[in-house]
Amino acid sequence: MSNTVMLIDDEPHILAAYQRRLGKQFDIVTADSPKKALELIESHGPFAVVVSDLRMPGMDGVTLLKTIRDMSPETARIMLTGYGDLGSVVEAVNEGRIHKYLTKPTPAGVLAESIREAMAYHAQQTSMQAAAGRLTTEAVRHRTTQQKAQRIDATTGLPNRKSTLEALERKIERHAEDGGVFTVVVVDIDNFTKLNATWGAEAGDQVLSVVADRLASVLDEGGVIGRWGSDSILFSMDFGEVSDLVRDVLDGIGDIVGQGVNWDCDYIPVALSMGAARYPNDGDDAKDLIHRAEIALERARAGTAPNPCVYSPEPLPVQDGRPRMLAIDQLELHYQPQIDIKDGKPVAAEALLRWRQPDGELKAPADFNDEATRAGLIVPIGAWAVAEACRTAARWRDRGLRIPVAVNISALQVDNPGFVDTVKDAVKQSGIDPDMLELEINECEMLRATETVNNGLEELDAFGVRLCIDDFGSQYASLGNLVSHPFKKMKLEPAFVARMDEDKRVETVLRWTIGLADACGMRIVVEGVETEAQKESLLTHGCYYAQGYLFCEPLTEEDFLARYQPN
Repeated sequence: MSNTVMLIDDEPHILAAYQRRLGKQFDIVTADSPKKALELIESHGPFAVVVSDLRMPGMDGVTLLKTIRDMSPETARIMLTGYGDLGSVVEAVNEGRIHKYLTKPTPAGVLAESIREAMAYHAQQTSMQAAAGRLTTEAVRHRTTQQKAQRIDATTGLPNRKSTLEALERKIERHAEDGGVFTVVVVDIDNFTKLNATWGAEAGDQVLSVVADRLASVLDEGGVIGRWGSDSILFSMDFGEVSDLVRDVLDGIGDIVGQGVNWDCDYIPVALSMGAARYPNDGDDAKDLIHRAEIALERARAGTAPNPCVYSPEPLPVQDGRPRMLAIDQLELHYQPQIDIKDGKPVAAEALLRWRQPDGELKAPADFNDEATRAGLIVPIGAWAVAEACRTAARWRDRGLRIPVAVNISALQVDNPGFVDTVKDAVKQSGIDPDMLELEINECEMLRATETVNNGLEELDAFGVRLCIDDFGSQYASLGNLVSHPFKKMKLEPAFVARMDEDKRVETVLRWTIGLADACGMRIVVEGVETEAQKESLLTHGCYYAQGYLFCEPLTEEDFLARYQPN
């Protein structure tokens, strides 16, 4: 009825007269009461134009046309009225309830012209509404596409890291209510960096995509699956009571998923490592479960456990009569000050990891680092060290000693997808300012830094954590590392100091390096200072910050505070 005109009047002879005069020009429908008019609109749909008398029993024309406007806003509404009713009709026009009014008696020619104008108005309104509808549909479609892009990994088509974590958290909530168990698995494509270097990044993306498709095809619907890292995928399985059963199922999945991939007339072999953790046995929190699955993954990759590896708090294999379990409560941080040698005051403290033996002996990382790496404990130990250093900095601050605490990190830690968030959480939970935490990464580690490592360092710098390149000069003294990374501090390796008195060329290099650090806006700290002569030489060359046994040996948290707390 979009091109039909409805005439409404309670006097049949008037309706008949308009029907005769206008019927050849327009498709006319008549109604002899407001009730009949509304029934016709409900049964036949909206009309292009409605012409109504003002005075009718049961409902006046203004109220009727307002009701019609509410039912079909695009309908053009014309009121026929006598001179005595103009006041209320003009008000209705101004309020938008009526499109136009005509005074009675209305010649048929005038009414016909008004109807044609109203028809044009109706066509315009209908066109505008259709265009608005199309724009709204496009906007909704665009917004939906954007929202999907924000939650989906473009390479694999799987949910991205954030969406995967949210899905796992929801799954835990459901299982907490029904008492169910399940297993979280992290799958890693072995030697993915080498694969990219050999066949190219597009081939790497293809391998990742195929592995994702194969995993999705063998997993039950309703489980969690998503891209977790640059070369890893996380998924869940709805059982987990027996670790041997979990391992057997993962073996079967690995046989299907871990087949090679055809690429551009080539065949790319694929090898997978898998680590699993079970809910609620190994944790009742999403991040804890993933963390333990990643520990199991590191053990599988290192070859110290079967692949696939199901997490267990297994002992760390050690030798020479050392304890067989490396637990967090056996680890300690001791702190060595970095000193302003002009006034002897500390400007920072380096946190040094120690493993306390049952007999009280302290072991340095060099004595257990290899075993910790093989057991997949480097990442969790590093996370604990960062969190404990932040807590120490907060306790010192509360007792009047506000200095940054520095923690040594490795590229392996930064390459771990959750490392940046772990650091941020540690800073926030301790309540310190981000610049009270310094992260030191060895120069040789930067020589093999991946894109993930570089991006992680950039994000930490943006967060406010201070970054330091450690043992500068121990390898290639790469100037590119200084320019391309946001380091705020440079630490020279102890060999510089040890050879200063023996080789004058070292002094020349030292002067050059100090100038380089100044030009890059970095503070330079010299490690290994043990004699007054070395200290005086540093002052002579304009290097004012140093660390070493001349100033202080590593101390416990309380001993450090007792020595350096301001009066």
